[in-house]
Amino acid sequence: MLQFYDYDISDYHHSVYVTYKPSSGVTWDNLLVCQHSSDVKNRPVIELINAFGGSSCKMRRMTFSSASFSS
Repeated sequence: MLQFYDYDISDYHHSVYVTYKPSSGVTWDNLLVCQHSSDVKNRPVIELINAFGGSSCKMRRMTFSSASFSS
């Protein structure tokens, strides 16, 4: 999962899930994500980078740890 920084609210806000990563030659153009807002599927990350500030864009990777649930 990736999160993008929203300068309007001064916090990380927009989250997307990586849905496709090529086995080699990964670029922002061919790394694809899905997002809930606007229900967009397989959007190139470069579009979000441009929407969230271009060269000033802040993006962070979020990873999940294993979890257990009690019954």
